Amino acid sequence: KKDEIQEHLDARYVGPPEAVWRLFEFHMHGKSHNVERLAVHLPEQQSVIFEQGKETEALDEAAGRDSTLTAWFALNKKEGSESRHLKYSEIPRHYVWDKMKRTWKKRVRAADGLKVIGRLHSASPGEQERFYLYLLLLHVPGARSYEDLKTSPIDGTVAATFRSAAEAQGLIASDAEYQEALAAAVLDKMPSQLRQFFAHLLLLCEISDPVSLWDDFKEAMSEDF
Repeated sequence: KKDEIQEHLDARYVGPPEAVWRLFEFHMHGKSHNVERLAVHLPEQQSVIFEQGKETEALDEAAGRDSTLTAWFALNKKEGSESRHLKYSEIPRHYVWDKMKRTWKKRVRAADGLKVIGRLHSASPGEQERFYLYLLLLHVPGARSYEDLKTSPIDGTVAATFRSAAEAQGLIASDAEYQEALAAAVLDKMPSQLRQFFAHLLLLCEISDPVSLWDDFKEAMSEDF
């Protein structure tokens, strides 16, 4: 039975466009592609769902379960795995995520993968290390661990942080030119001029780590206080 009062309270109504669409029996909605959401988390920081009072049990269970990210690492560790040339976002096109076993399985019908989109959980620059991990996952294929993501493809050195790894691979701009500009200004500019220059850099330039820049030159900028 149609409850018109409840529909009114729910602010539910059928407008002219929807009414015509229904009269002609057109499809009301549809989906062309399946979107596979891919986890992006720092080491030991994956999401854990728990009931109140059962936090410890949920943590113990999560410790032995792979996320889509850690399962990708495990997949790439297998000898001869075809996933080693794939980026994280490309995995759903060639592999199926088994939610019960928490693992990636090779697609039996490759054509099905053409209608699958791998979408990484978004990350904001304000999240710092998680954001730089996000950038690396978008560009580095076949990673077998977090350390692998931080390893330089040129000389094999392992960066201390995801930020420095992203910077070394050219995914974010270096602040070296701003460091040099402020260092040169310190030689012949008054503190008030340095502060104004620093403010202009913050407003007009894309500085990846403004706090470090401030820490390096705060004494020179505050000598008149």
